[in-house]
Amino acid sequence: MRRTTLGPISSSQLNSMSSSQPSRIPVAKPAAGPSAGRQSMSSLAQRRESMKNRLPLGRNSMVASAGHRTHSIGKNGSMGSGRRSSTFGARGNRVMDPRPVADRSFMNNAIRLLVEYLSEHNYEHQINSHLLFKPMKKDFVYIMQFLFRQLDRNFEYSPKIEDDVATCFRQLKYPFPISKAALAAVGSPHSWPSLLAAISWMIELLKYDEIVQHDYEQGDEYDGDNFFEYLANSYEAFLNAKDDEYNMLEAQLIQKIDAKHDVIANETHAILEENDELRRQIEQAKKAPTLAHFNAKKRDLQHDREKLQDLVQKLEANKEHAGVVIHSTEQKIAKKQEEYQAIQVRIAQLQRRIDTQELTAEDLDRLVKERQRLQEQLQQAEVRYKDLQSQHWQKETAISEMKDALEESVKRYMVTATRLKLFGKYGGGFDYGISIDAHSGGVSAATALINHLKKSVVPNIYKFKKQRIERLDRLLDKSLELKAQVESTALQRENALEAVRNMENQERKMSEIMRREKDSMDLLLDQKAKAIEDVELELQHVKSEEELNAENVRAEALHKETRDAYESMKAQCEQEIATRLHNISLAVSACIAFKENVEHVLSEGEAYAQRFAV
Repeated sequence: MRRTTLGPISSSQLNSMSSSQPSRIPVAKPAAGPSAGRQSMSSLAQRRESMKNRLPLGRNSMVASAGHRTHSIGKNGSMGSGRRSSTFGARGNRVMDPRPVADRSFMNNAIRLLVEYLSEHNYEHQINSHLLFKPMKKDFVYIMQFLFRQLDRNFEYSPKIEDDVATCFRQLKYPFPISKAALAAVGSPHSWPSLLAAISWMIELLKYDEIVQHDYEQGDEYDGDNFFEYLANSYEAFLNAKDDEYNMLEAQLIQKIDAKHDVIANETHAILEENDELRRQIEQAKKAPTLAHFNAKKRDLQHDREKLQDLVQKLEANKEHAGVVIHSTEQKIAKKQEEYQAIQVRIAQLQRRIDTQELTAEDLDRLVKERQRLQEQLQQAEVRYKDLQSQHWQKETAISEMKDALEESVKRYMVTATRLKLFGKYGGGFDYGISIDAHSGGVSAATALINHLKKSVVPNIYKFKKQRIERLDRLLDKSLELKAQVESTALQRENALEAVRNMENQERKMSEIMRREKDSMDLLLDQKAKAIEDVELELQHVKSEEELNAENVRAEALHKETRDAYESMKAQCEQEIATRLHNISLAVSACIAFKENVEHVLSEGEAYAQRFAV
């Protein structure tokens, strides 16, 4: 038999394998017993022996723990069927995974399967669907170690989890290779889908192993109880020498076994029929249109559904609008019916009046003509009334504009009066203020305002104007006088400045003369000193003491004369310098005082001119 995919296989395919090495390929849980045919007690015993002789999965684990659930591993240490699967193909050929491992729905189903299995088997670490879309390396290690412990509780880990994972999947006969590069980058988008598919395959394998072992345990226990009961009763009959009862017990045991086998055969027949039905459905599904056709049909149907939904919404909106229109129309009809009934009542009343009145045809003509004349007069009166209303509105508009202009004029008057300081102490005891509301008060308020303006405000304003003009004349005269004083003061200031400049020039000249005299004095002193040195040299050559004394007297006299002349000239120069400095300081003080006086007069004139301008 050739293995095709990792999908579920039939029970007939499963039972065709050797009972000593049951396959670990994940399949759906069978509805009935583990086999389709009738099995003997010896085959069950052999299966029990094969399960006892299983080897643990780990590389370094030698013996499984006592009482632990064993797994379907052959005597040669490998898992699965002893035959070489044709899924791997020839040596050296890389087999491509036919499952859509990168598909979003496939990954969601695999993640859901993994989360359910870990939750059901008491996984000790935190786990959720969001974490498994892009897991960390440590999460992958925890998951694989947990799954390895489900295979073998004595499994010992190597320093590199990549080696353990690759070795484990090779021993489990996983049909597709797992590279160590993918195990090094677990959470990458190109590695995680294939690893997730491999984990899903292992979980299905573990689930299948649990189902098979549970069925084995249930079947062994049932057969063992019946056979033990048969042995006990047979031994009791043998001890009691009841051979007939022994034959009856054997017939009962055979009957029970046959009944059980009949039930299993019926269930197997039902499963085979179900498998045939599934094969027919598979063939029909293969002959049916492709997924692309159904996707296109689905898109068309979705598009049609959207159109129908839009149409339904539009029809609902039209229905609501029509309901509103119908409601409003019904209201209008009811109103018209009421008006119609009122008109009918009015017609009946008029008809009764016509029937009861005592007028002739001439009276009716005369009344009609009178009515027409009155209607014409009414129309003329309405036209005249509209003209009068229009004129009245225009005049009211003009009056309102005049009132606004009057209020604006009063505001400008108050602003001007405030700027001219007509209020307070500058008003001369008269209140120049005007307050008016042009939109209230009427004619009396306007008349009172006009009288107040003519009799009180205007005369006082003229009087104030006359006072201001007289004061302005006085200020102009005083300003002219101050201007003349300023001009004369400026002329004096210029003269003083000219005198100061002359004195400064004289001072510079005197300083130059004194410097020259000092230089000449210094030169003269140098000459005298040199003469003294010459005299001293000559004194050294004088042999006679008398000559030396006479020469010393002359030298001392000359030195004293020279020193007196120097002191006299120095005193004269110092006195001249002091005199000139005193004169300069006096001139500067006079200029400063004159400048301050001129500035004070100018500031007073400017302040006075500003007060006058205000």
